[in-house]
Amino acid sequence: MTADVDIIINTGDRAQAFGLCQGYLHRQVTQATYRVIVTDDGTAVSHPYIPCTYLRREPGPNDPPHTQTLNLQLAMQHVTAANVIIWEDDDWYGTGYLEEQMQRLQNADLVGDITAYYYGVGRWKGWRIFDEQDGHDWASLMRTAIGPNAMDIWRRSIEGDHSHDRRLWTTAREAGLTLDSRPVRLGHQRAIGIKGMPGRAGCTHADWNYAPDPGYTILKDWVREDWETYAAVLETH
Repeated sequence: MTADVDIIINTGDRAQAFGLCQGYLHRQVTQATYRVIVTDDGTAVSHPYIPCTYLRREPGPNDPPHTQTLNLQLAMQHVTAANVIIWEDDDWYGTGYLEEQMQRLQNADLVGDITAYYYGVGRWKGWRIFDEQDGHDWASLMRTAIGPNAMDIWRRSIEGDHSHDRRLWTTAREAGLTLDSRPVRLGHQRAIGIKGMPGRAGCTHADWNYAPDPGYTILKDWVREDWETYAAVLETH
């Protein structure tokens, strides 16, 4: 039986983050049926504990610094559901995120939150918010859900470079698709971009000016009961 949505997780050499990621998915409560597709191109093989379609892509000498595009291209070959949600392995997802995205897809071809909340652990130790005032009028892939009418556009968008998230939203808008790209008020965010988790680095955006968070006040407010997990990383790196 085909699932309502395929959830794609790309990972590689980020064991702690990937373990948290699986836990965040496991605790979701949704009426939708979903299948998980994991692509792994780390030097060490990951061992998912949740049921999934596991795709191993051996790293190659000519791989680009960031391999998300290559892994998405691999995952796309195995998509069978009408909808796709990208679930990034090093980010935080609150309970109810999956159900909310699926409900929004009932009335839109492409769904995402254009207000971007980021928290830097490791050496960054702070937070950053991007919104429309910063020219941020698209949702990054970690906050994007793709419906049937946007699938071909998404397929073409990942044939290029690493800027496929912005290209996806721009092309979908130009094609006249129905977009649900709403801002998210503080306190209502269900997805937080986490930068600097141990293991292989993604796009860390090291030039961002993170605001300090003494006492983890922002961290506690944003990720709620999960704050101690990230505080432990902050205190050991």
